[in-house]
Amino acid sequence: MPQQHEGYAVISAGRQRVRLPVGAAITAGRSSSTDLQIGHSPTDLRVPRLAVRLECRRDGVLIFNTSDKRTITAEVWPGPGFAVPPLSLAGSAPHATVTLVIHGTAGARHTITVDSTRLPGASAHLSGNPSGWDEGDDDADQRTIGYERLTWVTDRQRQLLCALVLPLRFGWRDLAAVPTYAQVVEILAERGIHLSAKHVRNTLDEIRLRTALDHHVDDIHSDGPCSSPEPPSSYLPAFAQWVLVSGTVTDDELAAFDDLAH
Repeated sequence: MPQQHEGYAVISAGRQRVRLPVGAAITAGRSSSTDLQIGHSPTDLRVPRLAVRLECRRDGVLIFNTSDKRTITAEVWPGPGFAVPPLSLAGSAPHATVTLVIHGTAGARHTITVDSTRLPGASAHLSGNPSGWDEGDDDADQRTIGYERLTWVTDRQRQLLCALVLPLRFGWRDLAAVPTYAQVVEILAERGIHLSAKHVRNTLDEIRLRTALDHHVDDIHSDGPCSSPEPPSSYLPAFAQWVLVSGTVTDDELAAFDDLAH
């Protein structure tokens, strides 16, 4: 039985969002009988009908790969991710947030985000609480322990960040990865926001560099000589992941942005 008043994990897949109390479990997969459906619209037959079972503990979430064929990739920030082989078990600890990726047809990525920051045992392996989350805070789901949500970005800048991470979280056309600058322009234009590719590139690079320098975020900028920097676009995947993990763009904000196209 779930334990009362012991915190919870937040499990999300696209616009689906579930609070999972300590002791409770949910399933995810293509089947309509699962708690979180992925790979069903449109149907992706490479996604198992029952892909994963998630069980909440005090210090993290247990990840059961229920498929006998498909490996689940777990992406974390910072640091390298890990694999959960078929019929295997892994845990989310010590990571605050884990993105589970079930790889589908033609390179499609079906993702489930496991946020353990509201569990009582998380403090055993998470340092500090810079997000300011407090029990009973109604806005707690907008933040992630360990990374501060960027509050200095303008509304227009946040729209650009939404366009950057939309394909990763909700998918866009056939894309389930970080878009190019040109694709960001298309995503914005579909929602009535018309900007040049140069403006999009410069704005995203400005946010990325300020984030790296002012907030001491590694791996999203170059430490090499200014005369031969890495192309800014090479840092977009890491930056996009940080935008999501930090709560700088939330699922609610992303859904509202996506609705501008309807």
